[in-house]
Formats: sequence, C-alpha cells, structure tokens
Amino acid sequence: MQTNKNHLKQIDRDELHESGISDEFIALNEIKSISNEEAIENGFYATTEGLDNEELLLQEKYVTHSMYIPLFEMNGEQIVDKTTGFKVGVIKPRYTSYAIERLKQLPKYLCQIKQAQSRMYLNFPRGFDWINYKTPLGANKLLPLNLTEGLKKAIKACQEGIPCAGLWSVWCYSENKLSNSLLIRELTEFVSERKLEVRLVFDSDKHIKPGVTQAEIYFANKWKAETNGDVYKINLPQRFKGKPTKGLDDFLHVASSEEFSKLEPQRISTVYLSSFKVSSKKPSAPLNSLPDIFIKGIYDIAEKLEGSLEIAAMSFIASVPGVVYNVITCEEQRLNLYQVALAPTTAGKSAIARACFKPSMELNSELQRNYQEDLKNIEKGEKE
Repeated sequence: MQTNKNHLKQIDRDELHESGISDEFIALNEIKSISNEEAIENGFYATTEGLDNEELLLQEKYVTHSMYIPLFEMNGEQIVDKTTGFKVGVIKPRYTSYAIERLKQLPKYLCQIKQAQSRMYLNFPRGFDWINYKTPLGANKLLPLNLTEGLKKAIKACQEGIPCAGLWSVWCYSENKLSNSLLIRELTEFVSERKLEVRLVFDSDKHIKPGVTQAEIYFANKWKAETNGDVYKINLPQRFKGKPTKGLDDFLHVASSEEFSKLEPQRISTVYLSSFKVSSKKPSAPLNSLPDIFIKGIYDIAEKLEGSLEIAAMSFIASVPGVVYNVITCEEQRLNLYQVALAPTTAGKSAIARACFKPSMELNSELQRNYQEDLKNIEKGEKE
C-alpha cells in the first residue's frame, strides 16, 4: 500500500510512530501535514491571549504548519458537515518558539466546531471492519464498542484489531457539547442497531483529574436516560512492564491486544432523578442530607478510585442531570444543587461542590464509618 510520505512532515510522522501507528494506517486514515492557508480554507481558526494582545494563531510567526487528522463515518467516507460543507477533521498546530514564549493557553488540537461546524461527530477510524461488526444473534455476551478521547488513540486501537471509536475529548459525546443536547446520534444508533456494550477508555491519570471522572459519570447518566443501557469503563494501568502508559495508544504500544482484553470492565454507577423534595432537616454534614442513592454512589466511586470522598462527591454530584435538586445546608448557608448540576463549566461545578463537601469530608469521619457499617449490615441482611 502506498503511503502519503510526501504530504507528512517528519515531525508529524515521528509523533505518530511514537504512538505506535504504522505508515500503512497513517496513509489509510489520510493523516497529512497542511499549511496555515490550507487550515484556514478548511474552516480552522483559533485565538489565544498574548502578552501584547496578540490573537491570531494560524500565521507563520505562530504556527509553522499543522498535522491534519480527518474523521470518518463507519463506511469509510470522510465526514462532511451538512451546514458548512467542510470536511470534518482536527489539526495539531506546530507552534514556533515565538508563540510558545509570548502566547498563553496554546491549544493542543483545534477543531472546526467553534467557528464553522454545526455539531460534534464520532470518528470511526479506517482499518477496522465497522460494517460487519455486531453481536451475533443468540450470543451470551455483547461485543464491546470502546470509546476513547483523542483520534490517534482510536486509530492505534483499530490498528491492533480493537473496535474503538474516537471522541474529540472526554466531554465531546453530545451533539453540541452541551449538557442539554442529545448524545451523538451515530453513536447511539450504531450501538443500538448492533447490540453492543459501551466501554469508556480514558487516560490512566484520570484519578487525579476530577473533571474526567465527572465526564465518565455524566456520559453514563445520559446514556441511561436516553437508551436505558449501562456504560462500562476500562481503567488503564499507569505503567506496564516498567513503561508509563497514560493513554490507550501508549498502552498498546507496549502491550498486546490480548493484554488489553484482560483489563476488567467496570460498570459506571448512575443515578438519573428528575426531582426530589427539599430537605427540611439541618444535617450534621452536607453528605447525610442527600438521598441514599446519591450517598451510595459517592462511596462507590471513592472506593473504586481509592481516593477521597471529596473528589468522589465533586465528581458525582456535579454530573447528575435533572430538573430540580435537593437544597441542603452547608456551613450555615443554603446551597442549591440545581446550581451544581447546571453550572456552565466543569470547573464551575467542581468549585461549588468542593465548597460544599470539603468540610464534610474532612470533619465527619465518624459519619463515614457509620455509613460503611450501615452498608455492611444492609448487605448482610440481603444475603440472609
């Protein structure tokens, strides 16, 4: 098979090779290097804050060129946005030293969504037989559809024979990236028609990034609400055979697809409530004013993450969709969890939840112990 060596600069090829992507799959997925002019012609545009109010990035003094990764439908055709007519893809700008020194918050990747594109899309990398992939009739176990953030990771997985579709980021699973929009229709239709099990495979450093855990839970909640199905997650190890494995591509660069299949999927805890009544009691801590189903979910997440209840509470409460939420007492003030659920940004949700739950997590270890004891007694009673 011919490769597109003439259209891919060495720095871009080296990066793809570091992810374990072969020249054959580079060519198959039409990854190439493009100029700033080509990027602008295809609808890419970005600004960032500079020391002297410099904004435009796609200029020669800021960006030498970009690596372009197109998105494909399951039939292998490149996705075309119906509103704009642009072929959908992402670019990775190669910044000059001038840009690195003078500009702030340089984005790692750019997509067309902010300026030109009407909605989010799912990438089905070429090189995997998506057309014929489905759970056979009468099978005892559903076949998996893995989802990961980042297109390179999905391409590497498909190269290794693992069915993996790519999201642009951990929050890009809704059609317009807003909490009130439906999940990407190509995703829900593909899974429903082919009777598949959804598995999220996010980076291994998610245990120190509450926003990623929030994204997992929120996705599972939306999936439950729209399809009544469960979502599972694969927790990648942080190291494998002595080598760091942050993303799925890193893991598969040092491990085989068989070793990936040995990683046990875990069902993501979900709760989707449209409303419940305002609490009139004054709790000894914010945590014990919540419904039991919330508290159980928070403890479940904390145990699986082997982390603090504060992070678990932030992740869980900030990711539960609904209409009206319980009003609870927090440090002599009334806090409406409706604000938490509908805060405009992940950072905003986390900040509100942190302010509410940190005192509870730090000062009420006795409450935590009592609740764990109650759970044990409940489980013991159910077994008997």
